[in-house]
Amino acid sequence: MEILKAIEEININTCVEFVPRYVNDGRHDYVEFTKDGICSSAIGRQGGKQEVALGEDCNTKGGILHELMHILGFPHEHNRHDRDQHINVNWENITPEKRPSFQKRQFEDLILKDFPYDIRSIIHFDSFAFSSNGDPTLTDLSGFPLSTQGTRMSATDIDKIKVVYGCPDFLPMPPVLPQKCVDELFLCPEQAKNCACVFAPAFMLKYCCSSCELEADEMVDRFPFCPMWKDNCGKSEVLDSFCRKTCPRCVL
Repeated sequence: MEILKAIEEININTCVEFVPRYVNDGRHDYVEFTKDGICSSAIGRQGGKQEVALGEDCNTKGGILHELMHILGFPHEHNRHDRDQHINVNWENITPEKRPSFQKRQFEDLILKDFPYDIRSIIHFDSFAFSSNGDPTLTDLSGFPLSTQGTRMSATDIDKIKVVYGCPDFLPMPPVLPQKCVDELFLCPEQAKNCACVFAPAFMLKYCCSSCELEADEMVDRFPFCPMWKDNCGKSEVLDSFCRKTCPRCVL
């Protein structure tokens, strides 16, 4: 579910599109998500199967977006060569084996060097990343924790993708239903029942149209008295099952 949300955010806001891979479809370069104790991805396209390791700390939409930005070729923002003009690195608070993750780059990509430093980037560490003692590892120039965010791509993240991948300057268009409403993935029914049609509509309507339509058809009250029992939603499996319009499972 979180993987679909992250993919949809990139697909909608840029001209880059992550698509499902099918067996024997001729695509030799692809991303495979794996469960691991760490969060990691190589920077840029490596060729062949490229694993994205998702540990518990990054198995969220924001964490997955962070790794997908690496897949697209973008390194950490806090490693920029000019970062000392914007933040302080508190080396004494960093877990020793993680200190290489805080080293500055010697130079920036020519395409990206003119973008402003972006504390709100999805690929910027937060203030307490890899702290050895509970104190901040990154602070602003006044010594206060940074106002980072780890839930979505920043406007600058999106602009960088558009520039690097040659995207036209466009506004996201609403998703268009396929002419023939069919499921293209075997996991569609399960994902639809798990609310993916609500939380990742563009992806699901494109690849799981049939399951989303069936799920929508089920969102009805089967008894006229359902609205009167609204206060009991979530307390009774029978009520939730027979009054799905009054007691929706999937709410944004």
